[in-house]
Amino acid sequence: MKTILVTGATGFIGQHVVESLSRSGNKVVALTRSTSQVKHLCVPAEPIPTSALAFAKLFDELSCDTVLHLATMFVRDNDEVDLHALIDSNLQLGLDIAAACSRSRKRLVIAGSYYQGLSFGQAEPQSLYAASKQAFRVFLEYYRRRNLIDFFEIRLFDTFGPRDTRDKLIPCLMRAAYYDQEMRLGSPRKSLRLSYVLDVAEEIRELALGTDSSDTFVDTYPPIALGELVRICSEEWGTEIPVEWSQVGSNSDGEFSQAAMGNHPQIASRRSRTPLRSAIRQTWLDFLSRQPTSPSE
Repeated sequence: MKTILVTGATGFIGQHVVESLSRSGNKVVALTRSTSQVKHLCVPAEPIPTSALAFAKLFDELSCDTVLHLATMFVRDNDEVDLHALIDSNLQLGLDIAAACSRSRKRLVIAGSYYQGLSFGQAEPQSLYAASKQAFRVFLEYYRRRNLIDFFEIRLFDTFGPRDTRDKLIPCLMRAAYYDQEMRLGSPRKSLRLSYVLDVAEEIRELALGTDSSDTFVDTYPPIALGELVRICSEEWGTEIPVEWSQVGSNSDGEFSQAAMGNHPQIASRRSRTPLRSAIRQTWLDFLSRQPTSPSE
């Protein structure tokens, strides 16, 4: 049994990771902010320390083996970013954790985003959010070059699955289908890459436990056109999704083209354990279980 400390444990991905780690018999402790909703956590929680020294003291007190840093501040619009909050969440907090891991010689696993670029060796951030994540990676590389830290990064594509209440594509499609509300989308030819959260949780668990020791992308499914995804969702959910299509900006919002995403030689990726249709169906069934008996209620 290992002791794993997890930031971001109350988030969409973090909840599934914590459950996966707990099921495999490990001791898991969530590090949470005072504003976090902890009532649904299945593991004990500790407040996030306020300095690197305080982090190191806590790591030693709990005799942790690995720190799993999943907490992040995601922003979509570069023009409305609170830079101070972004840097505090995506850089400063991580640097305190990294310094503590270096001091206490703990294994560190972090979660990145494909918006940072499709290569671990070359930064190509597509947004300020991605730039803040990449900046943290640069600091960690400094620690690694000086043999001060043992860290691994898992980069995630767009992740979906049960209990996802975020303003993301699959949850929005489910709400459109359930409430029969038209949803405006871009070009049906837009290329997407998706990951199923239960597969992601298993990959992160393996990194946290040390059974996997390489930076990796969790690329569970091949690229899929947006129109094809909507068609599959309609078939698996047994209902038509009301969509208004636009032909403008087929690869907007920082998405990579299918050519760029296809067979990138520098991606060390993990393939799906759950078939796409099964993942979409299970996500829908979970969504239905959390809705009132009828859409009008």
